[in-house]
Order: sequence, then structure tokens, then C-alpha cells
Amino acid sequence: MSRTRMLRIISSALLVLACVAPAVGAASPAPSDAPNSVHLVKDCSKFTGQPGTSCTIVASNLDVIPVGSQYIYYGPQISNPMFISSQMVIDAGGGNTAFGYCVVDLHAGASGLCTYWAGTGTLTGFNAVLDVTVDQDTGLWHLDGTYLITPGA
Repeated sequence: MSRTRMLRIISSALLVLACVAPAVGAASPAPSDAPNSVHLVKDCSKFTGQPGTSCTIVASNLDVIPVGSQYIYYGPQISNPMFISSQMVIDAGGGNTAFGYCVVDLHAGASGLCTYWAGTGTLTGFNAVLDVTVDQDTGLWHLDGTYLITPGA
């Protein structure tokens, strides 16, 4: 897939999210559909910038994404000094995975956004929007936001 096409797809997805988010936020979700808070911390000290390399989850408030889970990056852009733009998979082991996309601005204090829309095993129907920041003192990455698991979705 060309970079131009990938950028168009990402731009279209972000536009749809921007249009849908106000409508979704206006209605109160049913208690069973209410998003839950998620907080993950990952150690990327062994991340090389090559496709398929990973970071390790070192803290998690979700049983379905335990400490030790792998955060695997596939690109297209994971070795750029300015930003990361990558498809990624959280591999929680045992066939339990979540699929998403992350964009992180490395130049502006390493902040960004990751979205997830699918999964397998215990992460089937995993949906999340997570803000990404890095602790400059420890080098650990923090992912904070909300998630919803809709099995069968």
C-alpha cells in the first residue's frame, strides 16, 4: 500500500471519528456500554525501530492485558526521528491480541494517540482510545484513556 493511500485512509478515519465523537458524547451510554479507564505502562528499552520489534507492558490495570504483554510495531514509520506512525498489536499471550494504530510526535515531547478496534481471544471486540506520553526521567511510556470490550463485535 502506498504512503499516499495510507495517509488518505488514516485521514478519512480521523475525520469520521471527529464527526462521530460529538454525537456519541452527547448521548449517555447505557451502563453496560460505558467506557472503562485503562492505564498501561510500557518499557521500550529494547525497541530497535525495525518492523516486528516490541515494547513490554510493565504495568497494567487490565487483567486482559497483563504485565509482560508485548506491544509489537509494524510500521510504516517506526524509525523516523520526528514521529512514529504504526500499525501495532498488543500480544497478551495465548492467542489474545488487540489490533490498533498509533501516531506519536517524538519532536514535541513524545505525545500521541493510539486507537484499537479489534482483537482475538479475551480481547475480541477490544476498542480503545489512549493518549500516549513518555516519562522523560524513567523513559517509560504511559498509555491512558478508555476502553470497551464488545464480544462478538
